[in-house]
Amino acid sequence: AWRLIHALMTLRDAKGRIKVPGWYKDARRPTARELRYLRASAFKADALKEFWGVSGFIGGGDDFDVLRRLIYSPTCTICGFVSGYIEQGTKTVNPAVAKAKIDFRLVPNMKQATQFAKLRDHLIAKGFGDIELSPAKEALEAAAISLSARVVKAAIKGSVDAYGREPEVWPWSAGASAHGFFNEVVGVPSISGPGVSYDGSNYHAPNEHFRMADFVGGSKHMAAMMARL
Repeated sequence: AWRLIHALMTLRDAKGRIKVPGWYKDARRPTARELRYLRASAFKADALKEFWGVSGFIGGGDDFDVLRRLIYSPTCTICGFVSGYIEQGTKTVNPAVAKAKIDFRLVPNMKQATQFAKLRDHLIAKGFGDIELSPAKEALEAAAISLSARVVKAAIKGSVDAYGREPEVWPWSAGASAHGFFNEVVGVPSISGPGVSYDGSNYHAPNEHFRMADFVGGSKHMAAMMARL
């Protein structure tokens, strides 16, 4: 267990920066237009902290700083760690096996196979070549399309038609999606939205939901976008 813990400690520093050599080399950088949209965003870090019940975010900064890191910064997260005896009572036997589930969120231009090779080489260089790595089969490639794409323009104009204002425009979602498959395999530009959720929709939770007013608005936005294509 300690050996795996020591290996995990080589992956990320206290500020959230991944320490694997060359990890950020291929990461897509923001364009000036993308940054203008983010600066105009209604995103509020304090509202997110209150909703999640946390006192702050790693790295701090103002609303724009937090949003920029959310969108453009790859992450390394320990999702779970299992080893040894954790039931009631003492147990003096050292565990023979330890497992950890790690989630790396990549940004566009960072390919899974390339990043996996960097991770493996890093662990070998640090003396942890005996640790077995098992990449997730269901992992999705990060992807993005130009803000000048026809479907993006239609979505923005459709928002004005449906709501009377321009939408929040982020270059890509901070979560996983199948956009990489459509953009690179099918060859069809793909975007997230129009949507029907709101900040309190509790995505993927047992009480995930949307409000009827948002459903109606999202439906109108979708129809307006299709009319603009």
